[in-house]
Amino acid sequence: MQEFPVKAVYMPRVTHSSDTFRDLLLAIKNKGLKISTAKAGVELPLQAIKARFIAPRADHYEDLNNYSAVLKIDYGAKSFLFMGDAEKESEEQILSSGLNIRADVLK
Repeated sequence: MQEFPVKAVYMPRVTHSSDTFRDLLLAIKNKGLKISTAKAGVELPLQAIKARFIAPRADHYEDLNNYSAVLKIDYGAKSFLFMGDAEKESEEQILSSGLNIRADVLK
């Protein structure tokens, strides 16, 4: 957050006890930024790009990785799917959602 200008922060509603997580929260606070919830259905307010979170889809997971903020981006004729560290449970929820998850690039 020190190297790039950050205007918005989106994170799933989950906490962690790691030093890295605490450092992130402190950096967000020090920049005076508000945390917006990253969850299925939330769209990013971008002009030429359609960006929507498609996960997490549930409020509780046993595995922390299933809280990964999965983002689908459509830009012109190209689409991108950023899966984060989503595991099988989250992947199955995405597949059963009926959403169009076709993408030219999967990360």
